[in-house]
Amino acid sequence: MERVKIVSIRAIARKNNLNLVTVWKKFDWYASIYGDDPNYVIRGPDGRRYPTERFVEFLERVLGRKIAL
Repeated sequence: MERVKIVSIRAIARKNNLNLVTVWKKFDWYASIYGDDPNYVIRGPDGRRYPTERFVEFLERVLGRKIAL
């Protein structure tokens, strides 16, 4: 089983000059598609959802441009 890395939505928005609210809305859409699959969305002990590196790939496809981590 490969290791899944959690990424920061705020860091993605800041490094790529994107609106934070837009990135959060894209993540909500992404999480509604993939549900609780641990390869795509990590559920924390407090119940919050955290994006994985696959969210960055999804964001690149949706926005049509390269996203830096």
